[in-house]
Amino acid sequence: LIDEGTEGRETVIAASPDWLTSGAEGETMWVRGIEVGDRRWALAGRPTARFFSERRSRQPLALGLATFLTWETIGGLLLVVSRRAQDAARRERDRIVGAALGSLSEGVVVADRDGRFLLFNAAAERMAGMGSMETGPASWPETYGCFLPDGATPYPADQLPLVRAIRGERTDDVEMVIRNPQVPEGVRLSLSGAPLTDERGVLQGGVITYRDVTARRKAEEELRKSVHRLEDLRYAVDQAAI
Repeated sequence: LIDEGTEGRETVIAASPDWLTSGAEGETMWVRGIEVGDRRWALAGRPTARFFSERRSRQPLALGLATFLTWETIGGLLLVVSRRAQDAARRERDRIVGAALGSLSEGVVVADRDGRFLLFNAAAERMAGMGSMETGPASWPETYGCFLPDGATPYPADQLPLVRAIRGERTDDVEMVIRNPQVPEGVRLSLSGAPLTDERGVLQGGVITYRDVTARRKAEEELRKSVHRLEDLRYAVDQAAI
């Protein structure tokens, strides 16, 4: 079995022990090309001198049987090689996806239909003050300290963006305050959620992304106060002029 490679190089992957010494009857040999995925292989066969001397009378039958067994063996070998290549590619893809999610500045959380967390990236954990916890959706507001935008009213569990995503609903720019012992000052988040479906469109869970908007909201509040102060000052000047 020869791996023909991708740059014109050929590498023998497997060979029978007597391959180098066989070659009777004029070096009779056959080669069959095989393609698996994006790789090309070649299967080369050559009968040995012993084969010709001991089985000449049964050559057609023996050759046919040998070919059949060889193809069965090689087929199994190629299947194993193909599966290993697929597994390696899948592991590499998962590694790249994991690294990409870990480098995001936005939090990403994925849960299945039963509310079990499947993914909780580093940014999500940092902003929430904690990562994946083995609690059901009904306990999320208490566990993570989820509050409505007023910062005082507990967020209803059935209205959490991730719970709604698990139900098949979409949400955009939902504001929430997270305050717990790990983030005692509180952090204001903007969340978006979407259902998680498989290739057939069957609902499998939900996913949310969120970002920290605490600084932006503080800046907006300061700007609003400045505008009010200017309006009050303008009013006072107008009254003095009268």
